[in-house]
Amino acid sequence: NGVILEGGGGSHVRIENLSFRKIGTHGIHIRNGAVDVTVRDCDLTLIGGAVFRGDQFSRWYGERFVERRVRFGNAIETWADVAGVIIEGCRISEVFDGGICLQGLVPAVARNVWIHDNVIWNCGYDSFDVAHGLSTRNVVFEHNTCWNAGEGWALQGEPRPRYSLHVPDNVGYHCNLESKYAWGRQSELSIRRNIFANAPESRCFNYGPDQSEAAIVVDDNCYYQAKAADAIVQLGKVRFTAAEFAAYQQRSGWDQHSLVADPQFVDPAAGDFRLNPGSPCRGCGAQRSLEPRAAQGRASGPLEAN
Repeated sequence: NGVILEGGGGSHVRIENLSFRKIGTHGIHIRNGAVDVTVRDCDLTLIGGAVFRGDQFSRWYGERFVERRVRFGNAIETWADVAGVIIEGCRISEVFDGGICLQGLVPAVARNVWIHDNVIWNCGYDSFDVAHGLSTRNVVFEHNTCWNAGEGWALQGEPRPRYSLHVPDNVGYHCNLESKYAWGRQSELSIRRNIFANAPESRCFNYGPDQSEAAIVVDDNCYYQAKAADAIVQLGKVRFTAAEFAAYQQRSGWDQHSLVADPQFVDPAAGDFRLNPGSPCRGCGAQRSLEPRAAQGRASGPLEAN
């Protein structure tokens, strides 16, 4: 484990300017009633890959989930009821499952969560998710840069779909809203001004139901898939490629001011997510933490949590 913040004892905490590396489960786990938690300007890389033995939890997803000894591990996860959580200015990469995850079972609620100005790349399952049975109230995901979902260390040489998954599908989404219980209760969620670029053989935005939810705002984002055949969005079981983006806008009512375009990063393979001057996505994505930390003049060897 990395850092676990739970209940009252895990409340009113700031985690700042730390590097988390080579952690088998979750890098930072905020859970079970924790309130007033800030995670700021942290680096999280090589997170997850431990074997998950949830038994009853696993069986809800079918015997395949149990038999395959599923591996797991998210960089930053909230679980069950949390409130007043801020995640900003972080660089998150090479994660077995999710980059930033809000999760929990019915009737859990995540309230007043602000996730902004983060750079998230090479996360095996998704860059951001709201999952299981969680509801959200005043949750904002904005000005984040997400690149290359499903790629990097998390593949571990496995073919797609990864063997150690509970779904027979190619995962590797950027924004994944799969909380099938939450949306009927009018969850409040805003997803705006983000860059979602490259989710090879998958899709940038995955939404469980086949129709949009009125209390969820999705707009002013920049999407890009290097391969034209890869979907930009999936609603329910319907996928929309870049050529079908207008049909998605009409069906959902979302992303009316969004665009599909190459963001033109300076050097994403080297972790440099600044935008070139001619980028059509200027104004979207993270506004800082875009360069490797050493290039910003930070200490080359920050305090690490191992």
